[in-house]
Amino acid sequence: MKPSINLDKKDPKICLLTKILKHFDDRTTKQSLARNNIHNINLMLDCIKIILMTMYFDYTISDMLREINRNKKDCR
Repeated sequence: MKPSINLDKKDPKICLLTKILKHFDDRTTKQSLARNNIHNINLMLDCIKIILMTMYFDYTISDMLREINRNKKDCR
């Protein structure tokens, strides 16, 4: 199992990932998905973001989901 992800906003790796993921929240991205007959756009965007994060951090999808859930619990 890999070490947990450091979500410090000053970390350059996290800053770059944040900038990349912001592009997926643009209106034009959502319109493009709608033009391609994607019905549940928010679910599709979440899936794309998770897949990009797994590639970026070199995690498996299950490990990334575990990290996301762990960080959600820590933020509460």
